[in-house]
This record gives sequence, structure tokens and C-alpha cells, in this order.
Amino acid sequence: MKLRAAPSACPSLWRWLPCPPAELRLDLVLSSGQSFRWWESSPGAWTGVLGGRVWTLRQDGDRLWYTVYGEEEEHQEERDERPAKAAKLSAAESERILRDYFQLDVGLSPLYRAWGAADPLFRKVANDFPGVRVLRQDPVECLFSFICTSNNHISRITAMIERLCQAFGRRLCCLDSRPFHAFPSLSALTGPPPPRCCHCRIAMASPAPTQCLCRAPPRSCSVPTSARARSQPAASIRPERAEAGTAMGVGSSRDTPGGTET
Repeated sequence: MKLRAAPSACPSLWRWLPCPPAELRLDLVLSSGQSFRWWESSPGAWTGVLGGRVWTLRQDGDRLWYTVYGEEEEHQEERDERPAKAAKLSAAESERILRDYFQLDVGLSPLYRAWGAADPLFRKVANDFPGVRVLRQDPVECLFSFICTSNNHISRITAMIERLCQAFGRRLCCLDSRPFHAFPSLSALTGPPPPRCCHCRIAMASPAPTQCLCRAPPRSCSVPTSARARSQPAASIRPERAEAGTAMGVGSSRDTPGGTET
């Protein structure tokens, strides 16, 4: 399947939603180390996996453009092992997924003004970093990614997560010879390892990653994220890492995780 770099190539396969750069900057958010499933596939275009599908995103003025790729046909032996393909997304469902992932219903400009009024240092640097927001990620994927982050840098974490998805996740499609896989389900991670995982080479910061995953809080949780993370720290994860992981996993707009990993 061919990678679609811009709406001009296949206009009928692209959609857009209004989103000014002050509310979201893809280049700052998707490369920040929150998520490790995105790469800049061409200048200004970001391709990655979200919600079990492969997307390409790009910004043009006040528009956030997006295109979603369909799943490829599997070989017969893969079809017998894999779950059924996801149904094709409607325009409304696609927009809902993006709004939820980027938390676009939370206005960022008023927050920037409030933070700038309260913090002179933030006010000094805010103009250089507009549109930076916390992603609302899948709790299992987010927490498992954070388990891999201890004493690692972004490029190595990205490679670790990619190998994990290739070993345990469902193959979605191949774009310009590059395969894309969904993040594995919890049952896949806790079940018998597939034969191809012998080359996974993932060094975990925790000796019991499945215990950590089983304690990921549901998105419907009404307890404030930071309080829940402190009262029920995930097994074998440092408290600050568990707190940041759960905050990003449940999409709390009341907590702003911070860190120094680069």
C-alpha cells in the first residue's frame, strides 16, 4: 500500500477538522516522548498507529488533516490466528477518535494564559512552544510503554515498543514496505509467547510487567489520577513513573505530568 503524504495526492481519502496551531502542534506533541508509535513520514506528515488503525496526520493553517488506511488481507495461516478486522471508520467516528486522543475539547489557549500569569518562567518560553498538550492514550499501551522507559532514550524506547508490537500485535498494513502492527492486547501479552518473539529483545524495567498492566485504572475512574497513583502504585514501578503513566492513560486534564527524559 502506498503512503499518502498530503491531501493533494488523494483528496478523496483525506478529511480535516478545525484545529489552530495554538491548540495543537503535531511536531511538538508527537515527538515529545509521550507516545512512541508515530514517525515523521515526510516533512510535516506524521504516520502512526492509533486505536488499532494506521493514520497519517498533517497540519495546514487552522486545519488538521488526516487519512486512515485500511487493513491488508492476511495470509491464510495469519487469518486463522488473528481477530476480525476492524470496521471502516465513518467521518464522525474518525473525528471523535482524534478529538479524544488529543483532548481537543480542552481549550489550551486559556490554560496557557493562566499558567503564564502564575509562572514567569512558563510565560517566558510559552511563545516558543505553542500547542503542546497531553495525549489521552490507551491505558494498557501507555503504562506498558512507561515500563520500557526506565534508563532509556526516546529512539530506543520506540524501537522496543515496535518490536513488541511486531511480536505480539495484529498486523494492520504495510506502507511503502514498512509494516505496521496494533499494540497487543493484554491477553496476548499474558498468554504463551508466539514463536516470532524470540527476536523481540525487550529489556523491562519491571520484573512483573503483566502485574503492572493488570492494575491500569479504567478511564471511568472518578478518583483523581495523582491520588490514585500514590495510593495504588503499579507493581515494581517507581511512584513518579506510575503517576505519569496513569495520568496520561486516563486523560486527566487536571494533572500535568512532568519529566526529564529526552
